[in-house]
Amino acid sequence: MLKKNYFGKYRYKNSIFHNLHPLAKFLIIISSIILTGLSISLSKIFFLIAVFLIFLSASKISSKEIYSIFKPFRFLLIFTYLIQLFFDNTGFNPGNLNYTAAAAVTLKFSLMILFSAIFTATTRPLDIIKILNLLLKPLKIFKVNTQDITASGIIALRFIPLLFEEADKIRTAQILRNEVAHKGFKRIFQIEAFIVPLFFRVVHFSEQIAITLKFRDNWEKVYKFERIRVSEIILTAIYLILLAGLYYV
Repeated sequence: MLKKNYFGKYRYKNSIFHNLHPLAKFLIIISSIILTGLSISLSKIFFLIAVFLIFLSASKISSKEIYSIFKPFRFLLIFTYLIQLFFDNTGFNPGNLNYTAAAAVTLKFSLMILFSAIFTATTRPLDIIKILNLLLKPLKIFKVNTQDITASGIIALRFIPLLFEEADKIRTAQILRNEVAHKGFKRIFQIEAFIVPLFFRVVHFSEQIAITLKFRDNWEKVYKFERIRVSEIILTAIYLILLAGLYYV
């Protein structure tokens, strides 16, 4: 049960992609997501799918693991496909169904989720928070307390997979106790059986994290990146140039 993969959950493996510097990895992934969103032709989308498969191979994450991360989004993707199918620039238009355009948009959206999933699965949560802190640093000019924002980010990032894990534990415990009077959404929304236990577990973990963060007084050391290697800078620059060239082709 604990080995299940959720979006936002870090999976350690000794791979090239895991060992890549977080900043280099972030630039590579975010540029891939941006180009995916901007791409119109199917040839560019298929090229980006090939890039994703290379990243997947370099990260040593199995297709089964990446599917379990991707699985919760399947209903959202079906909804996206239907919206794109029945609606166009003029509004609801069931008489002019564009299956190719709907499939292309859904494919792009799926690919953006997959790029994000491989980033969160191969990057330590602390490294993601370091990147967030770096992105928010300019806000200090306006006297924004970026430390509080990034500390909140630590809690939020930790709770994404935690909520799934705790919900799965409660569901498994119900099955073991043969509490199957209700199924599906009816069982999930039973207050006494599901929501209340989940609420108390979330409060317990949030209290522990809050206590830990309260006694942190070395935030500058926590947010400091390791030195990036020259080879990683060159690799990132080459990849960004390649994507820029692909966009203008």
